[in-house]
Amino acid sequence: MATKNFTLLNEASCQLFGEHPEDVISPIDSAAEALSWLEEIFSVIKLQAESGQVSLLQVKRLADAGAYIAINMGGYVESRYRDMSERLEMANSTNGGDHV
Repeated sequence: MATKNFTLLNEASCQLFGEHPEDVISPIDSAAEALSWLEEIFSVIKLQAESGQVSLLQVKRLADAGAYIAINMGGYVESRYRDMSERLEMANSTNGGDHV
């Protein structure tokens, strides 16, 4: 039964999104990982500020790294969200629905 359910899920995902279920949800994992990186960067910046021995160069580099991660991950997740939303909208309109 589980194999049949997985097969149906896989077929539905491929038909709706053009991708396997694992690929559909992978942006969530990527975003979670990027957020953990940002958490670490901000923790180091906070420790630097609280220590009173702030290296402005280190804070700047950490801030630059955080901005880079945020911009790139934000763009990636936004793109994936837009693609998936469009596919859902197309499926909804193809099936005669008026909302997703």
